[in-house]
Order: sequence, then structure tokens, then C-alpha cells
Amino acid sequence: MIASRINQTPTGRRGWAGLAIWFAVLASLSLAGFIYSFHMPRKTHSRPLPRLRAEQHRIRDRVSAHVSMLAGTIGERNLWHYQALVSAADYLEQTFVELGYRPTNEPFESRGQTVRNIFAEKRGTSNPEEIVLVGAHYDSVLGSPGANDNGSGVAALLELARLLAEWELPRTVRFVAFVNEEPPFSYTAEMGSLVHAPGQERAAKTSRPCYPWRPSVTIPTSPAVSRIRFRCVGSTRIPSTSLVLSET
Repeated sequence: MIASRINQTPTGRRGWAGLAIWFAVLASLSLAGFIYSFHMPRKTHSRPLPRLRAEQHRIRDRVSAHVSMLAGTIGERNLWHYQALVSAADYLEQTFVELGYRPTNEPFESRGQTVRNIFAEKRGTSNPEEIVLVGAHYDSVLGSPGANDNGSGVAALLELARLLAEWELPRTVRFVAFVNEEPPFSYTAEMGSLVHAPGQERAAKTSRPCYPWRPSVTIPTSPAVSRIRFRCVGSTRIPSTSLVLSET
């Protein structure tokens, strides 16, 4: 009996040691993943920013005004702040109208309330059936006024719509303000972009693949905007875009 217990002791120690190594590896991988999530590609800009031209000043002021309206005047906007969510949608719809578009509402039910995506299109001239979709969500996460997530994205969406309004473009550009992108609706049937996505499934399947931060299309919009760059797939099959301001 004594010999048996003595023989079992090293085995138990090896078992605990193996378990400790397993937890150490798991903790190391978790820490590495956490650190990597804050990693920024390329080098951080450290020099003074170039001076803005007059047109860029106006772009800045308009974008700032949109963010102030969404995050300041309206504030937190989601199903738990439903009236603010409605006010934000009304503001976006009215802004599209003021820019000369005819916005379309895409309503759907979410937890007993009616919410809506809002989109407007700049019809293409030679290839109108090919659609470049530019999207941003206007709802905010619980407990936040959503200035950066994603009031700034919506502001860029509206400003890009303004810049492109007077130009003739070969492809149709669709500007979509999505609702219900924040938890608990992310990746559910009540997520705004997933509600909009089925109508774009054919286009997504037949479109050519794109790659992160590779210039994909050049639009002669104004001296302040040089091009649109695509980063491929976000939370849905719909490609997402980034507005790039340029000094050229």
C-alpha cells in the first residue's frame, strides 16, 4: 500500500505540472491576442499635420456639425433610447433630401419597435446596375452618445454623399445608414446591415474580390477627396469603404 502511494506521487505531480503548463500557454495566447488587438498597421503619424485648404476646412466643419448633432444634440440612440433613435433617423433622411437625394426607408421590427435603415442612391450613367455601397451605422452602444462609434462614420457618409451629388459616375453609389449594428443585435436577424444584405447577395457574389487598403476606384470629386479605398468584408457580405482625404 505504501509503495503504491509512493509510486502515485510523481504521476500526480506530473499531472499538475502539465495542467499548469497548459494554463500558462493559454494565458500567454490570450495576452498576445489582447496586445495584437491594439496593434496599428504601419507607423503612427508623429509629425505635424499638413495645413488644411479652404475646402478641407469646410469639410471638417460640416463633418463636425453632423457629429455634434448625433452625439451632442440627439445623444445616445438605440432601442433603449427609442425617441433619440427616431430623431437620428429623421435627421439623416432630411439631410439626404437637402443634398438633393430621394432617400428610401427600409423599416423592420425589432423587439416590438419599428426601426429603419435609410439609403439614397447616386445613379450611375454607363453601368448603373453595378453598385458601390457605402455604409455606416447610426445607432450607438448602450451608455454612449456614439460620437466616434459611429457618429463620425455617419458624418463621413453624409459628406461623401454631398461631394458626389453633382458628379456623373459610371456606377451607382448607394449610401446606407444602418440601424441596430451594436450589441445585442450584432450578427442577428435584427441587425440592420443583415436586413439590407439579402438584396445585395447577387451583387456580392458576382463582384470581384478586393483587398485591404488597396486603391480600387478613383472618383474626381473635388480637390479635397482623391479616391475611395476598399477594405473587403466587414460584418456582412457587403464590402465597406473608407473616405481618404488627400492633399493632391
